[in-house]
Amino acid sequence: MMKALSQVAVGPRPQARFLKNLMSALRTLLDGMAPGTTVALLLTGPGHGPVSPADRLWSKSLTEMAERFTVPVEPIFRANDESLQQVEPA
Repeated sequence: MMKALSQVAVGPRPQARFLKNLMSALRTLLDGMAPGTTVALLLTGPGHGPVSPADRLWSKSLTEMAERFTVPVEPIFRANDESLQQVEPA
């Protein structure tokens, strides 16, 4: 297991430029790794409560951009002060 990025500050809404840069960097990283390597993504933030519409929007946007760059993404999770949950795209 290799941690490539951590604690990347993001806003409440996904920005196309950020997503493209992220997936481009991940694609480059994956090109040098063993076949079958996948990427795990975790959205984190303070607070509590269920998965939010913003979490779902982020999951959908990340998933769609990963597909464009052929980045194999595992299910996306969201963690807050009280729970860790899988996020289904919007």
